[in-house]
Amino acid sequence: MLARIKKRWLLLILLPIVSMAVTYFFVKDMPSTYTSQGTLATGLVDETQHTVSVGGITFQESQINQQFTNVIEMMKLRKVIDKISYLLCIHDFSQPEPFKKPSKLVKKMSQQEKEASIRFFKDKYNKEESLNLYNKIDVEQQKILESMKYDNVSINSALNISRKSNSDYIQIEFSSENADLSPYVVNNLCKEFIGSYDSIVQKNKRKTSDYLGELLRQKYAAMNEKIALLKNYKIENKILNLYEQSKILYSTIILVDSRKQDAQKEIESYNGAIGRINDKFNPKDRRYLEGALTSLNDDILVTKSKMQNLSDKYLKSEYDQAYKAGLDSTQKVLNRQINALTDQYIYDPLSTKKDLMAQKLSLEVQRDITTHSLNGLTRELDGFNQKFNRLVPFEAVIQSYERDIDIASREYLDILNKYNSLGMNPDEDVKLSQVQIAMPAVGAPTKKILFVLVAGIMTFVLCVLIIFVLFFFDKAISSPTELAQRTQSPVLGHVGTHTGDTLDLFTLWNGTDANNLTYAAQKALLRSIRYEVTEALGTGKVLCVTGLRADVGATFFSINLAYAFATMHKKVLLVDGNFNDSSISTLLRPSVDVKDIFTSAHFSNDGFITVVGNHQEGRSPFEIASQLQIKSVFEKLDFDIIIIDTEPLEHENKTKEWIACANKVVTVFENKQPLSDTDINRIEWLKGDGKFAGWVFNKYDTKA
Repeated sequence: MLARIKKRWLLLILLPIVSMAVTYFFVKDMPSTYTSQGTLATGLVDETQHTVSVGGITFQESQINQQFTNVIEMMKLRKVIDKISYLLCIHDFSQPEPFKKPSKLVKKMSQQEKEASIRFFKDKYNKEESLNLYNKIDVEQQKILESMKYDNVSINSALNISRKSNSDYIQIEFSSENADLSPYVVNNLCKEFIGSYDSIVQKNKRKTSDYLGELLRQKYAAMNEKIALLKNYKIENKILNLYEQSKILYSTIILVDSRKQDAQKEIESYNGAIGRINDKFNPKDRRYLEGALTSLNDDILVTKSKMQNLSDKYLKSEYDQAYKAGLDSTQKVLNRQINALTDQYIYDPLSTKKDLMAQKLSLEVQRDITTHSLNGLTRELDGFNQKFNRLVPFEAVIQSYERDIDIASREYLDILNKYNSLGMNPDEDVKLSQVQIAMPAVGAPTKKILFVLVAGIMTFVLCVLIIFVLFFFDKAISSPTELAQRTQSPVLGHVGTHTGDTLDLFTLWNGTDANNLTYAAQKALLRSIRYEVTEALGTGKVLCVTGLRADVGATFFSINLAYAFATMHKKVLLVDGNFNDSSISTLLRPSVDVKDIFTSAHFSNDGFITVVGNHQEGRSPFEIASQLQIKSVFEKLDFDIIIIDTEPLEHENKTKEWIACANKVVTVFENKQPLSDTDINRIEWLKGDGKFAGWVFNKYDTKA
């Protein structure tokens, strides 16, 4: 690989130079680039604009990044960029100093057509409309924008919008070939976007407000409907305040039940006391007392009956105070009657028993009163329980209505809060403002030198890559070293190419042209090969010269090798053993045929080089003579070396017969020839019997 690169060093130098020259020709008129920057404050993370904190909202970084991304993408929308395109085209068509030179399409336009385009773009700008590419007129105006590089794609390609680190600011950059065009685009883009963004925000806010207002009316109507249902239900069932009613009724039930339990306790105590008094009287005493107190007892019984009736009325009237007064007065009458009964016998010797009888009578009266009160309390308690039980289903229905009213009220209040906060929360409105105006910038240095250098480097790398690819896919052998490595066989030497169609062998070996450097070099190479062949033959003298395929120069090498040995005063026999292509016979026209040397008993040489030809013999060597006979003849012949020019190895049958009769074999390999799998097999066969002396590399150009 390195050898091939070294051989093509001139190409690797010239091609990059040519590439750099061509690149310079194209970029020499490249204009300077002017980049202007503007800064837009969004208010998304600027704490100076968040003056009210609603509900302790924490702004998440991911949400903020998403908001910034939305703002940046909105700035790149076709709707916004088209307005900049309209302004640029209106400026260039109406101002004496346009930003760009008129394009070929604009140059062809008349003044009336330009004015029509101005009116068209102004109308689109005022209506905030984009070009409709389904409309023929809009398509024609789009072509004008594209020719001037004012279309949406061209502007976006030179526009760079990004957020500055993690700040609240968005940086807008625009690069162009005009120092005034860049700030014009940046400033107008900020202006148009701020107006468009505010319009979108206000429009969305109005839509949201209308939606919330309508939803608020619906929720209010639903809440009133639930309230009306509850009101009608209370009116139909005569329910004033179920909670208070149930609370009072429950308290009354507890109070009556408590009084009932107290009455039961009093009755038991009265019965116990009366029983103890009865134990202290015998039958005679009871008869005495009953007889003495009969009249008084009758009065007391009448009073007690009257008192019982009043007590029942008092309970049924739910403790009316009018009955209470009558009950108290009757109680006083009863007490006087009892006292009178006691005073009548105060001086009676049986006063103690009289007292007991009076106490017993009083206790019986109290027990009877309490017993009647207990019955009234029981009836009253049952009535209150019935009233309380009637309130239970009312409570379930009312709770259902109240739950529906509560849900409707919550929904209504939530919508009301959102509706009220829509215009009260300043954080809802993001205040866009341009905090840095774009100004004309100094032209950035052009990258002409960089383009030229890159072109040269890329060309050099491309050439090296092509050489590598050719080397990787090229299976041809182009040097003796490569041949030796691929075949694992020695290379005896190489023969160079010669100019012209033929080489004058007589001039080459007789030295009549001493000034011809090509002849001298070729002669030196052949001498080197002659030495290697001599060393390989040793005591043998029969040498076969062949090739892997035809036309590789085997015949040319055989003749030159014969001349090389002849210059050493060696007797050389050159045999044309190629029966398919008798090149030696055609070129040298020998008088002796190959079959003659095996049939004649005597054969002598006629000089240093004796040539034996053939007339394209149709037979093989062993058909002319046996192997032993051929070897025997070669041994007897009075020659120092016998060179047999055989057919290439692709005609294996005749070549192998000649090789079987030789001492060594030399194979000629032509430069730039590949090795196939069949060639590898033939090479292995050559190396198999030890007769293979090596390769001769033909047509090798050391300068290539």
